[in-house]
Amino acid sequence: MTDTKTKELKEESKEVETQEQTFAQKLKELLSGFDNHPDETVIEGWKATHGDVFCSALSESELFVFRSVTRQEHREIQAQVETEDQYEMQVVNTCLLWKSVANLEQKGGTLPTLLEQIMQNSNFMPPQMAGQLVVKL
Repeated sequence: MTDTKTKELKEESKEVETQEQTFAQKLKELLSGFDNHPDETVIEGWKATHGDVFCSALSESELFVFRSVTRQEHREIQAQVETEDQYEMQVVNTCLLWKSVANLEQKGGTLPTLLEQIMQNSNFMPPQMAGQLVVKL
């Protein structure tokens, strides 16, 4: 790879990282606007216990903090539930650490959206997406 190409890739990487940091900062600011929000100590405790911790905003008033699902938890949930709705609810309830809304079922898309975010951050993804992450060396 040429030095120019390497430099371009590094610059693009820095730009993406800056955008992610800006977005993360905005989410933290939104999160701090709630009376019962988790503080940094709580979040660091979750990280120590679960590893990565994620925050998602479906709107300015709907924030969710969650973790990924482990392989063992996923297997247990699959064995326990009988319907897709039960699966969805069980995975979300297992991984959800904090929420700004009382009722997850108030809006029809909340649970499926959270499930998708949890699953993607647990490395479950469609085969096409997984295939795009592989390069031949």
